[in-house]
Amino acid sequence: MKCSAYILFGGLFRKANPVVDNKCCSRKQRTSLYSVHCRVDKHVQEKLTSAKELMEQLKKLDPQKDLKLYQQLKRRIRLISKAIPLQVDHEPVSIVYEDDHILVVNKPSGISISPKHRFLGGTLLNRLIGYLGYAPHVCHRLDMETSGVVLFAKHPTSARKIHRQFCAHQVEKLYVAIIHGIPEQTLFEVRAPIAVDPERKISRKISSDGKEAISQFLLIASNQKFNCSLVLAMPLTGRTHQLRIHLHYVGHPIVGDYLYQNNTKYEDRTKDDVNNEYEAKYWKKLKLHAWKLRFYHPLTGQKQTYEASLEQEFIQLLELLHLPIPQDNSLSTPISSFPSFSKWANNHSGNID
Repeated sequence: MKCSAYILFGGLFRKANPVVDNKCCSRKQRTSLYSVHCRVDKHVQEKLTSAKELMEQLKKLDPQKDLKLYQQLKRRIRLISKAIPLQVDHEPVSIVYEDDHILVVNKPSGISISPKHRFLGGTLLNRLIGYLGYAPHVCHRLDMETSGVVLFAKHPTSARKIHRQFCAHQVEKLYVAIIHGIPEQTLFEVRAPIAVDPERKISRKISSDGKEAISQFLLIASNQKFNCSLVLAMPLTGRTHQLRIHLHYVGHPIVGDYLYQNNTKYEDRTKDDVNNEYEAKYWKKLKLHAWKLRFYHPLTGQKQTYEASLEQEFIQLLELLHLPIPQDNSLSTPISSFPSFSKWANNHSGNID
């Protein structure tokens, strides 16, 4: 029998080393471990129940009318959550690369990077806890609807070194997107500051009061019949929803982006050309994928590039639109003509530059 116990250290629960086999521990030791485990489990359950009750109260409040109470409840939830262990999920994860210092993962669309509250599960971080046995350090984020390559650090030293790279804009990212419309220029850049939308906190908007945001886009191919295009995208800054809002701003919202596009405007153009409901579902998910990520390895200091394969529904929509599936050999020629994108040509996953 395996006995596991969670011990309270400074308000945080950490798992003690498991005691294996009844023959190796006395009845007194087993009883002591069991009592600790039960006391901690009861304490955690009480905290969990309290946090969930406060969350229900929080949902009923209007932040604009009850701001003081709203902030008080949020502070109480944060305080209680510190005593709750992160949930463990055992759903599968797609590992792109792993060593003793970093973990590169292909995130599926539809799940968040980390939970909004510690007592919630269902995120990529919860799955990685199930995979690793502990919580890795989150180095950056993707939107819940966005799929693709994500980097995690396995220990604080790696996390600090990677964080410095992000702060110094040394980490490079390349995305793939299917957009509505056909851009007039093959290569175009969007410089438009982004700020929080006060009317919809979940979204952002272009505003002169916002933070600087720069994105570059390269048109790869288009489909006149469906009025859609495949583009590569490089965010030169790291604002929330940057690529999504910049493409919407220039009149080419991403397919499946229900937050930033007027869907009926584009559904009318495509519904007559979609043969059945099976094909119609390809249009529903956000077609934005973090394809490649380049950074300096925190231990060796060598620049490395990793890429994440596209989800099947993304590929199926490309095939329906007769657009090329992004691969190094198929895109090296169009990319090489443009200096800002040519650095990505013929860089396979795990390459050391």
